[in-house]
Amino acid sequence: MASAAAAAVAPAAEEKGAGGPVTGDMVSAGFAELERQQRLLATCTRLYQHLSDHIGSLERGLAARSDALRVRRRAFDARTHRALDSLHRREASIDASVSRALDHLHSISAKGSPPAPDPAHAAGAGAAEGLRALCARMDSAAFLGFVVARRKEADALRAEMPAALKLCVDPAKFVMDAVADVFPVDRREARSPADLAWACVLILEAAVPALADPDPDIGPARPLVPRAAR
Repeated sequence: MASAAAAAVAPAAEEKGAGGPVTGDMVSAGFAELERQQRLLATCTRLYQHLSDHIGSLERGLAARSDALRVRRRAFDARTHRALDSLHRREASIDASVSRALDHLHSISAKGSPPAPDPAHAAGAGAAEGLRALCARMDSAAFLGFVVARRKEADALRAEMPAALKLCVDPAKFVMDAVADVFPVDRREARSPADLAWACVLILEAAVPALADPDPDIGPARPLVPRAAR
């Protein structure tokens, strides 16, 4: 303490001249300067401590956010891998189904394809056989006429149609082509007086279970058509 006071008094003594006497005022001024420097040092220490605490808080916050982001990224990666695996499984199953359908069509073509069933003749055959034959041949033009001709067998058609539509290579396109001339607008040149709305509704209702998605990981039904079948 004395050495610090002496150091504070030294500049004042030099101002009075080398070798001059040290007065009480000079000592008081030295102690006042020492106290000022101590207060300045204490203030700097408090500011440094405050900044250190603030920086430490920021670092802890950044570390916590980084950990949370890493956890979310791992969860997102896991969901992405599961979704990709499900899509790959579905793609493989669709390709296999299309291959089986194409093989079936090729075998029918090799044996000689039967003529397209006329609605009047198909009315005498079973509803299930007629529907399957039309769907396997993708004969959408005769499909609506077949349904209209069997209006009295609407219950049987409603029961058999979803299974028959699954035989189509592309059930969605087949259904839309079948009702395109009369739904939502009747585009036929010669319109019959019969109301065909019931037939369109019956066909569209049957398309829903035929296009249902069997894989719960994919989500809502999304019927896909591989490029090879387009």
